[in-house]
Amino acid sequence: MANSIQDRLNEALVARGMTPAELARAVGVSNGYISKLLSGYISQPKKNLSAICTALRIKERWLLTGKGEVEIEDTDDIITYPLIPVYEVFDSEEVDELYSIPCLIENKRNNLKAYRIRESDLFNTELNVVVDKNGNGSGLFLTVYNGNALLSTRFDYVVKVEWIHNTNKAVDNFNFTVLGKVVQLTSIDEDEIWT
Repeated sequence: MANSIQDRLNEALVARGMTPAELARAVGVSNGYISKLLSGYISQPKKNLSAICTALRIKERWLLTGKGEVEIEDTDDIITYPLIPVYEVFDSEEVDELYSIPCLIENKRNNLKAYRIRESDLFNTELNVVVDKNGNGSGLFLTVYNGNALLSTRFDYVVKVEWIHNTNKAVDNFNFTVLGKVVQLTSIDEDEIWT
């Protein structure tokens, strides 16, 4: 049983198959600093503790006290995002979700909705678009005009609002539907979804 920080640090180095010089490089400190830690000249590595533990994949509490779990579990580093259902953008009859995707924005006010945009003459790949239904101000918006999905840019000026649509066709600026302000946009590789 390792009784001191120096003993536990040596134990972790051996367990990871790491030399003191490799640890120094990983942490971004001099070889002399690690040498002083291992010899006991520095009793507690307060300044670089987190970096040392990250490099060795050990818990800070264990290195300092010898108590608790030693290993950092791989799941500690995994960030999970809430899933949001994806709907077909054009089919107003379709209320069932197609599938769910991770949403990087927290849906606190339940105002986010995700749509799937199919490949078309405007889009050379399929897209998942997450929009804020209540989003306003200048920015990128998902709009529908004559049954076609468009990514439109809105510019808010002091006395007017201007829309620029991603199409070569003329768009009646009073006859399109705004689905929401884009907060997340990802392309879809169909093969990757179903394999």
